[in-house]
Amino acid sequence: MSIGKYGGWFLAGLFALLWLGDEDTSENQKTSVKPPVIQSNPAQPSSSEQKRTSSPEVGRSNRLASKEVTRLGKAELVKRQPTKPEHTAQTMYVDASRLNVRSGPGKTFKSVWTVKRDEAVRVVSQSGQWKEIKGDRYSGWVFGTYLTAKPSRSSSRNQEPRVAVKASARMTTAAIKKLLIQRSKAYYSGSCPCPYNVTRSGRRCGGNSAYSRPGGASPLCYESDVSAAMVAEFRARL
Repeated sequence: MSIGKYGGWFLAGLFALLWLGDEDTSENQKTSVKPPVIQSNPAQPSSSEQKRTSSPEVGRSNRLASKEVTRLGKAELVKRQPTKPEHTAQTMYVDASRLNVRSGPGKTFKSVWTVKRDEAVRVVSQSGQWKEIKGDRYSGWVFGTYLTAKPSRSSSRNQEPRVAVKASARMTTAAIKKLLIQRSKAYYSGSCPCPYNVTRSGRRCGGNSAYSRPGGASPLCYESDVSAAMVAEFRARL
């Protein structure tokens, strides 16, 4: 009877201890629970997106797009740059008995053709005092002062006198003489047309000039060589 009584108390105490242990454990668990920490990591691209951005096709398309932008930029720059006006072709006439057409703009270039007085030529470009002319059977350069706006055979008798006076007043006699001397020296193919010219080696031509040698070419070297008739003929063609 006493054993049963003590056994009941023992079981009751054991249950009480077990109940208190569970309560303490649940309280500890409640106090030890921490809220989850949320870390703000940047979004990583998916594997499919990485493949798309790193694929050879995407790289090639990006390079093509960059080249296209560069090409369009250069085209726009060229479009905005001022263009050089082209030389307008014009018809002029030869003012020499025989005028050499050379392969380049200078006396050192070889003669490729010959044009005669009053022959109409088409001037297409200019380099200094030399003009480039083109015909049906030739193309080359001539000294520009041997070309005039109208042929010598064109009659000026039908023009009014006041028009002729205005035309002749464009240049002074001294300017006409200087131009005729310049034309005469340019027609000579050597380097010593006049005594005061200098050779290629740097020496003065003097007595070795074409002007000083009898029987040869007779270029105009001084204003005294230009006659009044030459000046009048030149004025008539202005």
